[in-house]
Amino acid sequence: MDLLDDKSRASSRASMHSESRKSSKAPTPDLLANISSEACHLAELEGDTLNLYGAGSMEALDKNWGVQAAGSVTTVSFKFIDFEEVAKHLHKIRIRFPNVSVSR
Repeated sequence: MDLLDDKSRASSRASMHSESRKSSKAPTPDLLANISSEACHLAELEGDTLNLYGAGSMEALDKNWGVQAAGSVTTVSFKFIDFEEVAKHLHKIRIRFPNVSVSR
């Protein structure tokens, strides 16, 4: 038994759509201006790739990775990180992520 008529469904659908539109605002440049350079880093695991953005993200290599997550990583991507900083942590990558290989 359907308790909602067509008008009720349409209005509830419209209100849900407008609410989701309101909540998906992109941050303004003014908000981003207040972030310190120390807070500008990100480490994310996307599929089989560990993406590291910014020098602070290298701390993610010290994280206690689960066996399954660490074993699934085959690629590590470094963005906005000086090579000298990456070189200091290469041994950690080899130990924590055994399936990562060097591409030439």
